[in-house]
Amino acid sequence: MKRFALPTALLLAAGAIAAQQFRYEDRSKNMVILAQSGRGDQLTTGNLRLDLRGNVSLRSTSQGTSLAAGRVVCDTASAPGGKSELQTATATGAVRLVKTVMSGTAKGQQTNIASTRADYRRGTAADEVRLAGPVTIRNVGVPTAGRGRQTLVATGASGRAQLEPGATTKRNSGLRTATLSGPVRVTVVEAAQGTKKGSTVVATGNQMLLDYTKVNPTVTLIGNVRIEGQGDSSVGTASGLSRAVLRLNQNNELLGFNTEAG
Repeated sequence: MKRFALPTALLLAAGAIAAQQFRYEDRSKNMVILAQSGRGDQLTTGNLRLDLRGNVSLRSTSQGTSLAAGRVVCDTASAPGGKSELQTATATGAVRLVKTVMSGTAKGQQTNIASTRADYRRGTAADEVRLAGPVTIRNVGVPTAGRGRQTLVATGASGRAQLEPGATTKRNSGLRTATLSGPVRVTVVEAAQGTKKGSTVVATGNQMLLDYTKVNPTVTLIGNVRIEGQGDSSVGTASGLSRAVLRLNQNNELLGFNTEAG
């Protein structure tokens, strides 16, 4: 195992010297890393373990994954075509993880996740991320006729998420599922049918499950659930609920919901 200080042994190119910003690119420019300082180990040929500090920014184009944080400890592995790809990462300090995917309908669809800590692990079927909060997930929808992209905003104290493993997908979202623990809150725009533009619905509870694996995504809230329409919403206020399931279209617009009490 070879140990080295960044940037020398990785042949990181110095950016603005005054800012002491360092830059690393793999041979294909698939992975780009920026950091103020750090250390690295070459585990095997092409496989690196990096400890990066200070305004860290990491992007893997082939994975559709961008990660920014105050500190990132990560493993990368070589891939065909001179690429490096992210395998694991522990990010702390103002963490922002962005997943961008392309498909026939979800062209450039993004999911933005903000937290104080994120533990990322690449998987074959899906990438896994464990999140320490506060956590905010912003999932951008797929535009429908006459409506621009709508953004679902979900917050919680902690959680975990499953993401698409690459930058392309047959689904409409790079986010597959996410579970948030409370208190939790979700804000969605009401679908155009029968409502005026700008109407929103806010739901709160103890726990939340986002499921984008379905044709029509769902948001399930459990425990001490409250639903409230805002603006020009046709929805009133319901509280004292034990469970609620919000049904969405592909653009994150609310189509309807089911509730349970008691």
